[in-house]
Amino acid sequence: MTIKLLIADDNARVRESLVRLLAGDGIDVLEADTCRQAISLASRPDVDAVLLDINMPDGSGLEALAAIKQNCPDLPVIMHSEHDRSSYASRARQRGAAAYLVKGVDKVELLEAIDEAIRRAREVSLP
Repeated sequence: MTIKLLIADDNARVRESLVRLLAGDGIDVLEADTCRQAISLASRPDVDAVLLDINMPDGSGLEALAAIKQNCPDLPVIMHSEHDRSSYASRARQRGAAAYLVKGVDKVELLEAIDEAIRRAREVSLP
């Protein structure tokens, strides 16, 4: 089964690196470079998960997370940040993030986080 992953990061190099890392391993990638675009694309019915940067040019990734969860409460959102601070991770989880990853994690850890987030979301949405 193919996963549709939305990668939202304002840094084109980071997005390109993540696309190269993840695309083709059963993952189709959509890209967004603003919060507004991420919120819009996340509402597509074919999106299975979102990898969302915490710092975006048009707002906070935490605010985008809240908007995405309001529109799509069962959609797993994984926060992705260069900040390795427990306060960010705690705020992200309070707003409904499935996971909080620090940029630079290896491919295996990233894939495991995506798979786990999707698996948990599907378990919750089953009748």
